[in-house]
Amino acid sequence: MFFAPTLLALTSPSLNNTVSVLCLSTGNAENLGPIREKELAASCEILGVDRTRVHSFDHPYSLPFLHLLAKS
Repeated sequence: MFFAPTLLALTSPSLNNTVSVLCLSTGNAENLGPIREKELAASCEILGVDRTRVHSFDHPYSLPFLHLLAKS
C-alpha cells in the first residue's frame, strides 16, 4: 500500500489518534471485490487501523457528489 507510511505515522500511539480508512471502490474486477475488501482490512489492521474503521463502497458513483467527477 503506497499510503502505509502515512497510516503508520497517523496511528502512532504517542498521537492518540483514531484513524479511519474510506475506499471508494472494492476493486471488484473479475469479481474479486470481497477478497480485496478483506485484504484492505487486514493491511490496515497491520498498520494500526482498527478493522471496524475500514470501509469500502462497491458503487462509488452512488455517493451524492461523485457523479460530478464522472462528467469532468
